[in-house]
Amino acid sequence: MSRRRHTPAGLLLANLALALAYLATARLGMGLALVADNVTPVWPPAAIALVALVLGRGRLVPGILAGALAAHLSTGLPVVTAVAMSLGNLGAGLLAAALLRRADFRPRLDRVRDVVALGMLAAVISTAVAATAGVGAMWAAHLVHTDGLWAASHTWWAGDMVAELVLAPLLFLLLVPGGVPPLRGREVVHMAAVFAAGTAAAAIAISGDLAYLVFPVLAWGAVRFRQFGAAASGLLVAIVAVLLTANGIGDFADDWLQQDVTRSQMFMGVAAVSALLLAAMKDELLTSQTHALTDALTGLANRRGWELELAHQEEAGRRGRRSFSIVLLDLDGFKAYNDAHGHQAGDRLLREVAGAWADRLRATDVLARFGGDEFGVVLAGCDLGAAEGLSAQLRAATPDGCGVSTGCAWWDGQESVHAVVARADRALYAAKADRGRLAVPAAQARRESAALAAAA
Repeated sequence: MSRRRHTPAGLLLANLALALAYLATARLGMGLALVADNVTPVWPPAAIALVALVLGRGRLVPGILAGALAAHLSTGLPVVTAVAMSLGNLGAGLLAAALLRRADFRPRLDRVRDVVALGMLAAVISTAVAATAGVGAMWAAHLVHTDGLWAASHTWWAGDMVAELVLAPLLFLLLVPGGVPPLRGREVVHMAAVFAAGTAAAAIAISGDLAYLVFPVLAWGAVRFRQFGAAASGLLVAIVAVLLTANGIGDFADDWLQQDVTRSQMFMGVAAVSALLLAAMKDELLTSQTHALTDALTGLANRRGWELELAHQEEAGRRGRRSFSIVLLDLDGFKAYNDAHGHQAGDRLLREVAGAWADRLRATDVLARFGGDEFGVVLAGCDLGAAEGLSAQLRAATPDGCGVSTGCAWWDGQESVHAVVARADRALYAAKADRGRLAVPAAQARRESAALAAAA
């Protein structure tokens, strides 16, 4: 949520643009109205107001109120009725924004709790305010009969709810940093395929009693493109559903003719929430996996991450006959440094060392911290000579006043990775015994020379 300063002219333009967007989308929604041009199965301005109030807070209240008032007055409502309905629209948005802030809502929707908060606090609870105020004002103006209050209230409430579930997520993602994934080359084609399949599946599903067909496509978009794919796919399905149903096509058309839109509204809402939940669960799973493989102090791979990378390099090497080397590093005198300067200073030193070393590595290299002052590097496609050269660079990059011992080993394509690590470990301890001398086992060097000669 932005904390930037806004000039009066900038705020005026932002509120004017918001009012126009509110009015334009309101007119679109009113084209589907079932009761007195104001009660519609889908009310897009509810999503626009929600996003504006969450991201812009109170600065954009005038734009929302002006847009709502203009929209309701454009249908010929009495001024008092239009004002009451507009205040209800604004109140619902303010309540939703306040509840979401209390729930620590993140507009990127990368947690399950964010999707649940959007669905429950905004789409279900706060929209009841607008429905109650709007239908109550219409009843007071004799635009809705008493026996039609429940149907009108339910349609209004569900129309706001659907908009906040299918449109608001995409608007949030378009407006917050990192909400839209970078797309290049085949990813653009892949996303186009997802959207094309979503359109086809939605058309088939709505045209017949096959609504379940849309869910595999929604899952495809959510898993492949995460929140943006889920939100865009959900909105696309809703648009197809509305267009076909409004034109008398499909399983929901008869319901609309009888002014019963519950099934179509629930279909759109459930489809959108299902995709968003799947994307959020994938994000949380990836986050948990990252935490499980990451050293909390330095942000490097931990021992588990190191072991997985070694297994990956061994598998790749045996499949493609590509070699790799490893370098083990151990800070000299770290325990004495900790005792002299304290553990906080020791942690700070470890972070500085990790950062200095990471800057010297390629993107394909993996630097890991096993614990304490022990580190390791996996060097894909590097022979022993390259590993030795990199060891020298890492020693030179180590912060002043901190010594480091290193041990190198090269995988010959035959032995296990455990044997490679054991040889590097023996070389490391030989180096530590010599106070920081780089060590490479002589037998290893002879083996590599023989292997390179045979390959030539």
